[in-house]
Amino acid sequence: MISLSTDHDLVSLADQSGWAACENLERSDRAHQGQFFSPVETARYLASCFTDASFSDEIVLHDPGAGSGILTAAFVESLLERVRSQRIAAARRITLIACERDSHFIPALHDVLHRCKLALEHEGIDAQIIVKEGDWIENSIESLDNGLFSSAAIPLATHAILNPPYKKLSSSSKQRRLLSRIGIETSNLYSAFVWLSLLQLKPRGELSAITPRSFCNGPYFKPFRQALLEGTHIRLLHQIEARDDVFQRDKVLQENIIYLLEKKQRPRRKNDSENEVLLACGDFLNPKTRRLPLSDVVYSKDPELFIHLATEKDGKIARDYVMNQQATLSELELKVSTGPVVDFRLRQDLTRSQKSETFPLIYPHLLRSGKVQRPPEHSDDAENARQIKKAVGILETERTGKFLIKRGFYVLTKRFTSKEEKRRIVACVLDPKDFPEEKIGIENHINYFHANGKGLTKKMAQGLADYLNSPEVDQYFRQFNGHTQVNATDLRNLRYPTKEQLKQKKF
Repeated sequence: MISLSTDHDLVSLADQSGWAACENLERSDRAHQGQFFSPVETARYLASCFTDASFSDEIVLHDPGAGSGILTAAFVESLLERVRSQRIAAARRITLIACERDSHFIPALHDVLHRCKLALEHEGIDAQIIVKEGDWIENSIESLDNGLFSSAAIPLATHAILNPPYKKLSSSSKQRRLLSRIGIETSNLYSAFVWLSLLQLKPRGELSAITPRSFCNGPYFKPFRQALLEGTHIRLLHQIEARDDVFQRDKVLQENIIYLLEKKQRPRRKNDSENEVLLACGDFLNPKTRRLPLSDVVYSKDPELFIHLATEKDGKIARDYVMNQQATLSELELKVSTGPVVDFRLRQDLTRSQKSETFPLIYPHLLRSGKVQRPPEHSDDAENARQIKKAVGILETERTGKFLIKRGFYVLTKRFTSKEEKRRIVACVLDPKDFPEEKIGIENHINYFHANGKGLTKKMAQGLADYLNSPEVDQYFRQFNGHTQVNATDLRNLRYPTKEQLKQKKF
């Protein structure tokens, strides 16, 4: 990566032009489209990630969702700095291809790219600019179908630089249908943009992107992870630690990651040699880094292909501790489910005081100090104002009967934790001696472990809670989970000690 100097003009111009272009565009409108502007420092860092070896005599850059062209400007600045410092030879020809659908940014984009062209030609590099207006996914798939990206007119890219939109893709949307047509199955615009960009990249071409880190785990992004691992060498994974570090001006709290991918010359084979990955975190100028083999980032025995971001040695210890446990949840004959009581759908069946005909209703605030507390007799007795609004009981009716859980030992975990909480997984034991009622209700913001709908043994419940609350499991979980949500699927995919180990707490 090159040094990030601040004495350039192209990136600053693109930044100013972008903000000026959206003066009359509400932030909520941009958020609805998933638009979040790349700050100057981030744009320059993305461009700096490309390796010197990736630059050749002819360069083609793709910048999908280009906005005002700040990423293209950063790429051109980086290229010129490398040439002037004689790190690379000057290219003979460069083609800059930018796509943007929002008409607010098109004039600024044309102006910035024109200035990039002039800067390149001043150094004797023949430059061509192509601005494609409209939906990038639709344009790309049409071009791929017609073979246009393999033609001389719109060539495959040697480089792609992306800050793609962050927005869920509806399963019924036109974009989702088009993507499925070419074998792309993904649930978010950002992963669709990256995947499409890889299809339009030359072998050994490089892609530098900043996206949410949510693709590192979870079932919805597994096809995307598989495409990355089969089709690219992951060269860099840079974790942005603070959620407000990057898109502060857009007031976005988002766990982000920057990565550099090199497209393989052929799909991955089992006997392929393993590449190393540079893991980084922290400040762009002075990041903490660690170089690891791919097997330390994606565990070979993990069918879900989770991507682990362990920049410290302790991270590998935690990962090995969890992945070397001998049992799966199904082998323990246990299941984990999301609490079935969605309170706003069952308001008429919830009560604000305990009655003889009601059953206790468990909310996340009752999970404290390793055990599940009883709800107060009346909501007015709650410990703070927010909890006063919560129901404390649930009636058994025709609607609610199927949502109630039989009395017994259970392990409950919060589905959502605050960023500041000591542990990401907060597991507590529900002890039936504290809940003499025949049944209980578990609210939807809780996950609970059960034995096919029934309670666990006391020793199993206590051992399981202790394991889930261990520092090793917490550290392991944070390596691939970049948000504060703990899904039941994440818990199902963990490795667990055996029944005997859990009962004896020997793990």
